[in-house]
Amino acid sequence: MHILIIPSEEYVPKHAPAAGIFQHDQALALKNEGIKVGAISASNRYSFFTLLKSSIGIKTSNKWLKGLSRIQTLKILFQAVSGKFPLISRRRKEGIEVIDAIGIFWFKSSSRKAQINKWVFTAERAFQFYVKENGFPDVIHAHNALNAGIFANYIKETYGISYVLTEHSTELAEWKIPENIFNEIKGSYVEASAIISVSLPFKKQLDNQFFQGEDSFLFIPNVLNGAFERDIVFNKSDKMRLTHIANLIDIKDQTTLIKAFGILSLKITDLELIIIGDGVDKEKLIQLTNELGISDKVFFKGFLNRKSIIDVLSTSDLFVLSSKYETFGVVVIEALACGVPCVASICGGPESIINSSNGKLFEVGDYIQLAEKIEEALATTYDRDKIRTDCLKLYGSKAFANKMINLYSEIKN
Repeated sequence: MHILIIPSEEYVPKHAPAAGIFQHDQALALKNEGIKVGAISASNRYSFFTLLKSSIGIKTSNKWLKGLSRIQTLKILFQAVSGKFPLISRRRKEGIEVIDAIGIFWFKSSSRKAQINKWVFTAERAFQFYVKENGFPDVIHAHNALNAGIFANYIKETYGISYVLTEHSTELAEWKIPENIFNEIKGSYVEASAIISVSLPFKKQLDNQFFQGEDSFLFIPNVLNGAFERDIVFNKSDKMRLTHIANLIDIKDQTTLIKAFGILSLKITDLELIIIGDGVDKEKLIQLTNELGISDKVFFKGFLNRKSIIDVLSTSDLFVLSSKYETFGVVVIEALACGVPCVASICGGPESIINSSNGKLFEVGDYIQLAEKIEEALATTYDRDKIRTDCLKLYGSKAFANKMINLYSEIKN
């Protein structure tokens, strides 16, 4: 069986290794079960007029042109004028064949519909190159209606290839989409051979928004990365350690976490908070720890690789997720796979994961309740081996692959 994965973001590019990482974990789970898996990765980086301005020395806000010499910019401009865009390249990521397509748009448009059409154009060139080198896939697995689902629907109409569509877009979950693309989104769901939600609350939301409450979406949770399935040794820290992993942005709401920690630090003197991740809110959060007088107990570690994350989790007493919204919450199952109980916000994803045997839930933004739940969890004796075993049984790569292979087989036949 041959599966082509199409993410709506780039597929684990060097400049943003977290982008498309969940899709890659799923691809590896399938590959390890003997399935032929490939992926395409599309992005539109340049506008013609931005290139033109940059080539004559006028500064632009385009992040892709920063650091390029004028000669390098002129080379890209020449390629654009010569019709050589999208630029196509191929690579292998842990045995997965990936075709990258970097596109150009002539005029920058604020219209979401126009942006989707440009993305589809670039993605189709990547698809055509992929097919030339690897043959047609049996089934396409697209991730998120915007943009991959709309593209997969186009591929079905044009080439007759069936597709599965997994929805895990926070943008869609928060309904931050223009009304004029509603029909295209719904069309991508209707024409899919199967549509999947990664959590039960999100499934219910999508069923209500697009199918008047009919039971249309399947629930298949995300998969653990294989690194978390290897043997892990629990090493107790000499401190009482809370760990948090997320991008430092508003929707992850580390402000609530830090305020809750400020309350707890007055009661539990040997408590510390490890924050893994980076983002635009970092300085604001550091300032908050200074204002609360807890800067010596809160440690910002930046981005860490998976091995380092596992090392931190294996010494943690508790993992805390404070997000305003999550369609799933992969970091929660990663913590559970390390045997770490979790306290998480009731934000869409964790409710499908957390139960009385592995943690506690709290209301979004309620830092007083969060402090209470953390204190309760720290006072609870959890069976870390059972937490880990239960997690692997539900979210391990083999469990995920078996579900998907059965689904793909039904569609193919």
